[in-house]
Amino acid sequence: MQAPTLSDEALKVLRALRERALDGYSLMSKTGLDRTKLYEGIRELVGLDLVNLKGDLNPELIGEAYLVVPPSVFGYADMLLGQLRFKRAQ
Repeated sequence: MQAPTLSDEALKVLRALRERALDGYSLMSKTGLDRTKLYEGIRELVGLDLVNLKGDLNPELIGEAYLVVPPSVFGYADMLLGQLRFKRAQ
């Protein structure tokens, strides 16, 4: 099975959350993404079961959500983050 190719927004969100759990507002600040782009990245990751979300997956309320990468997917997340390193090298 081939690993999915994540969007730039999803990779930024995953990298930040791989370091530690964050609320949506802190995540916006850390990634530099606006509310809409943050929502898109989070939605992508939640759909792949890479991020657990406590709160509302709604673009208007995403700042109040709390997000974490579960320890059970750390290895998979690290593999996907290799895509980010590869993109930067190009």
